Amino acid sequence: MSKKSFDECYFTSIHDIEVLDDIVTYVERNYGKLGKYENSIFCPECRHAELSYVHQTSRTRAFLRRKFRTVHLPGCSYNYEYSSPKFSKEYYELLTDDQIQDKMASMMRSLLRDSLDNGENVIQASNTVEVDNPLILEKEQNGQQIRKSLRRKKLSTWLDEEIAGELHLFYGEVKLKVRRIEKTNEAGESYFYYFLDIFCENKNREWKRKTQIYRGAMEDSIDENQIYYFVAVGNIDFSNSFPRLELSNKQSILFKAIQ
Repeated sequence: MSKKSFDECYFTSIHDIEVLDDIVTYVERNYGKLGKYENSIFCPECRHAELSYVHQTSRTRAFLRRKFRTVHLPGCSYNYEYSSPKFSKEYYELLTDDQIQDKMASMMRSLLRDSLDNGENVIQASNTVEVDNPLILEKEQNGQQIRKSLRRKKLSTWLDEEIAGELHLFYGEVKLKVRRIEKTNEAGESYFYYFLDIFCENKNREWKRKTQIYRGAMEDSIDENQIYYFVAVGNIDFSNSFPRLELSNKQSILFKAIQ
């Protein structure tokens, strides 16, 4: 099974999710010591598997990983191999557009707080009982049910070529902006296509453009002053001048205004 790393964790001292960037900042200010996080950080999904902190080196970023001899609960998606773009494409081809949007809505409820779930962001399962987890993609292959999990990446964290070509579930609280481009065809007729620009808040509480999605002829209805919950499945293409989020399926995106 592929080694799993984590951008965030469940921190027992606050009974809430803590992002890796905040832990890295704390460790740097604490002379390399884990301090309050020692033996207090767990899988952000099942909250059962204990995590360890791996310090940054000259070649790798700091990251979190599961401690040896500790396990995830059976319903946790971190038990499964990561989905490839091919597997994801085949999975979505089996679903209707409405089913895909239902799946995206379940992913959003699982990862992002809103008034509907009161912040309950945990897989409820015993050590023997499987649960229906929206972060797991499942399809039949040669008479067997094959399950894969989605890498996940919070959009407010780093995005660079290290993740190029890898399929992720991208999520977070964002601001959005529709950008319209006008072109002229060979007959001299004008037409438009659209990009959806995605902005994330940095540590200075400034909203900075993080990535963009090509939307073709679709013009999304956006309030640029509104903050949205956002989820999308795809991969980041770094071959252009600015990182572009390529969707796994045209329906594998969902955003919802935060009330």
